[in-house]
Amino acid sequence: MGGTAYRAFIDQHIRPLLDDTPGNDFVDLVATADCGATPATVRLHMQKANYYILAINGQNLTKEQYTYKTSDVVVNLDALADAITASQTIATASDTEINDWVKIFAWFFAESARFVQVEDEAERMILEEQCGVNWIESVTLLRHWGATSRFAVATGNTGNMIFNAGHTLAAPVPEAVISAFNHAALSGGSDPNYQYIPDRDRGRSIEVGAPTCGGPLKPKGLLSMLLYRWNVSIPATTDDGMQ
Repeated sequence: MGGTAYRAFIDQHIRPLLDDTPGNDFVDLVATADCGATPATVRLHMQKANYYILAINGQNLTKEQYTYKTSDVVVNLDALADAITASQTIATASDTEINDWVKIFAWFFAESARFVQVEDEAERMILEEQCGVNWIESVTLLRHWGATSRFAVATGNTGNMIFNAGHTLAAPVPEAVISAFNHAALSGGSDPNYQYIPDRDRGRSIEVGAPTCGGPLKPKGLLSMLLYRWNVSIPATTDDGMQ
């Protein structure tokens, strides 16, 4: 689908699932990769109350498989097509392989609903050839859905955001909220909104990786991963119920 159609799909069919949805309601999302004579199809079982992908092609995922690991994977259209194709072998796939597929699927169909910046980057990947991101460069954003949702409510910047039944998670979190969150977190208390920053996030900023276009991307190796984590404080867990 084209960029406009993709954005309309997220805005009209994925994001509204969050609105006042009980925690045990699910929806099946079907995606197809037309990469040859025989298109491959993946069925994602997504929890409406938080957009978590908890089953792929009828196989329930373990916590080891559906919880984001702090490792890198390239996210782009080719990676999405490859993940759809590879997911046909989920019965024999390793936890690492499945976790990488979850990251890629979630970027296009879940994180894009949670964060405007992710939706923007996913749309750009569809509109421009050879555009992609290193997943690890946005992990601090992806692990702050709960904190930024609460910050938006506390500061009165909810705009057109919708909420889950517990009023604890909201979508979409706009870029302006992320910028305000970072400003407050780094203010040392001078920003009046500093009081709404969790203790673990004070003195730190949420990083959002920029797309790289026009050339191939590779996952960050172990050394570059360690250096990146040294320079960017990456929380070990999320604050919205996922560890």
